[in-house]
Amino acid sequence: MLTNTNHFYKDDLKKYSDYLKNKDESVISFLEFNQKFMSNYNNIKDIILYITNIENNLESKNYNVIKVFHLFLMLFLNKYGLDYHKTDNKKFNNLKYKIKIKKGLANFLIKNKVEKESKKIINLFDLKKDIKKCKTLLDY
Repeated sequence: MLTNTNHFYKDDLKKYSDYLKNKDESVISFLEFNQKFMSNYNNIKDIILYITNIENNLESKNYNVIKVFHLFLMLFLNKYGLDYHKTDNKKFNNLKYKIKIKKGLANFLIKNKVEKESKKIINLFDLKKDIKKCKTLLDY
């Protein structure tokens, strides 16, 4: 029986990525994934439950996490993607209003050592003071 969950653990990410690999370590095709998923998705059920239980609600913490993840994907594609992958600043800035819960974002950036790569997000949400405060707390 499946139970609701609002998280999954990063320690399990290897297990989730292994679900997408063949025995020779190559990535399975979408068709193979679909067949595998339809027959047994127990190894990735935590992710499936997490995603399917996200409510389209600005007050939802998980909704906000997905929106912040979207910002990181946009940053990545702006830096490494092709020209048609790039998102202009206006669209990037509009996402600011779709993210209401920012508590913990500065700590997340520091904990995962991505402040340098996240300057646009830090500026967008005016997190400079929060970053400094988190770093000060971590120094103790």
